[in-house]
Amino acid sequence: MGRYIPQCCQQCLQKLVIESDYGISRRWYWPLTAPIEIWIERRRRRRPVDVEGNRPTLRLESPPTTITDLTEQEATAHEGNLAIDVANASKRFGRKFAIKDIVLQAPRQEIFALLGPNGAGKSTLINCCLGLYRLTSGMVKISGFDIEKDQDQVYRHIGVCPQHEILWPDLTAKEHLLFYCRLKGIDKAKEHEVATKCLQEVELQSEQNKLSKDLSGGQKRRLGIAIALVAKPAVVFLDEPTTGLSFTNIIDCRA
Repeated sequence: MGRYIPQCCQQCLQKLVIESDYGISRRWYWPLTAPIEIWIERRRRRRPVDVEGNRPTLRLESPPTTITDLTEQEATAHEGNLAIDVANASKRFGRKFAIKDIVLQAPRQEIFALLGPNGAGKSTLINCCLGLYRLTSGMVKISGFDIEKDQDQVYRHIGVCPQHEILWPDLTAKEHLLFYCRLKGIDKAKEHEVATKCLQEVELQSEQNKLSKDLSGGQKRRLGIAIALVAKPAVVFLDEPTTGLSFTNIIDCRA
């Protein structure tokens, strides 16, 4: 059995370091720096997750002032107020660009919607912001953290409801939320409270003990939205979140 251990380590290293079609690979020197980063992280005090704080107020306003109109001090403050900052982002598959030279700035506590026909590159841009695709060129920052350099910090500040289903068929609705509560670092004593609150927000409390494979399509979608909202992340990505929902549930989701 011992001979299989080096082989497993080699496969893990290849998956994390060697470039692939999906995800952002670690730097070649990552195995040397990873133990140091883990040690530093363990010594650093973890800030408690605010599960009782009020939800951000969602506002639709005119686009923010451009950086070129601001002083250096104001520009720094402006950048710190951005939830999403995309600069000249391009992603090419073979010879074809799915997105090209995208510039986007979304302030905190605001809704930013991507509109376009099928194949316009909306999901590709979201996947690049999440680190699922490596950009061909350009830069993406989430809450001030570079998606290529600060992946761990980015993943702590985001919630995601992807276009496809992300549920395990043999877990109940509440078990899904408890799992993501643990991933997000919620205090164990508050996990059930947070999970119950998330279920109530999407009106699934009566289905909390039902296996996800037994949920209807709309209920599965609502559970996906609840997962994205666990721990009240700073930035939430919703890729066609209302697909499969009834008209009433769509209105409730937007509210």
